[in-house]
Amino acid sequence: MVHVVEVPDTISNRVSFSVFGFLDGEVSLNGKLKVLDDKWIQVVFEPPHLKIGSLDSNTAVRAK
Repeated sequence: MVHVVEVPDTISNRVSFSVFGFLDGEVSLNGKLKVLDDKWIQVVFEPPHLKIGSLDSNTAVRAK
């Protein structure tokens, strides 16, 4: 798992996994950070991006 905060307000999360030990995949999220006060933040994420083997959720959406 990788978690990245970039200046000024970009958040990225990426989780890699293996299905049945041989089919690699990953889920990634990108979002925007909003400071609510000195103790709290809010992160609004875009829809997740899923990739399993050569299948890519973004490619499948564009193919329609």
